Amino acid sequence: MVQLSTSVCLLGGPVGLFLLVPVLMAPSPSSLCTPLKTLNDSLGHRRRFMKHNFPINYTIRVHYEEVFKLSNINRMRLNIEDLDELVLQRLWFQVNQGVLKKVRVHMYFI
Repeated sequence: MVQLSTSVCLLGGPVGLFLLVPVLMAPSPSSLCTPLKTLNDSLGHRRRFMKHNFPINYTIRVHYEEVFKLSNINRMRLNIEDLDELVLQRLWFQVNQGVLKKVRVHMYFI
């Protein structure tokens, strides 16, 4: 029994070091944050300058189906039996994702 635990310790040490090498060779946390810092700077720059140059009465045309209204969701709940909350959340996500894409496209062409 003593020989088994000794051999496990002798074998476990090199295996542990072998598994630790990729962690030690990985880039430092500061180098991992560089792309995030660049993205944050870009978004901050856009937010700072778009705030003053954005038209006051700016509107985006959307189809009626793209407008997310709680009354429509409540009507769907009443009309459709066994409507799951997850389905409504996915619907909300898809509608908002489409509208956000449309807003982004319009903002680039201002």
